[in-house]
Amino acid sequence: MDQETLVDAQIRDGWNLAMQFDHDGGGIGTVFWARTSEDGKWFLYLVSAVVEIDGPIVAYRLLYDALRKQPESSLQQFRIKLIGPSNPMAEDIRSHKAFQNEFKRPNGVYYLPDSRLGNEDVDAFYIYRKPQGRTPMTHDDVKKTMLDLMSRTGPRPSSVVTLQDGSTFQGIPFGIEVSENLMNAKFIDDSSHLPRVVPVDQIASIQ
Repeated sequence: MDQETLVDAQIRDGWNLAMQFDHDGGGIGTVFWARTSEDGKWFLYLVSAVVEIDGPIVAYRLLYDALRKQPESSLQQFRIKLIGPSNPMAEDIRSHKAFQNEFKRPNGVYYLPDSRLGNEDVDAFYIYRKPQGRTPMTHDDVKKTMLDLMSRTGPRPSSVVTLQDGSTFQGIPFGIEVSENLMNAKFIDDSSHLPRVVPVDQIASIQ
């Protein structure tokens, strides 16, 4: 049986969907991917209190609305699952020793042969983590930092940008734009040397 690999686009789009769902009233808690042992497929799990308070119909209606607002997303609707905080799978993921960094691999995926989360047989999972040790920058903080960096004279050094999902990249800030009521920060990515546009709301820090 072929086992799927969790790719960067799925990780990025999964977090973007979770943030849109939370913004729309979904009340996101833990967000994670899990690969089933039986068929080797990855599924995105969003833990939301709305599932238990208002019911799954209301929760999934919010989810589908959020997904429609992500037209460029690589996610497939049938690969997204909503569960409540008291779901055994949600409880297991919160208490798992992975939070103490055991079993962690460089790509952020935890491999667990012959293991389970709640009632599901899984062999790997990925947990989104917000940056630890500092308070994420506010919308105004990001805007001010970008303007300060762009106003410097001489060659502009690269900055380390940390996103709300904990991932990072290095790039040179070169602009801020507003499109469809969404403010974006623009960087020249060090690795690709191409422009990279990031919604300001997704930025946790710029250093």
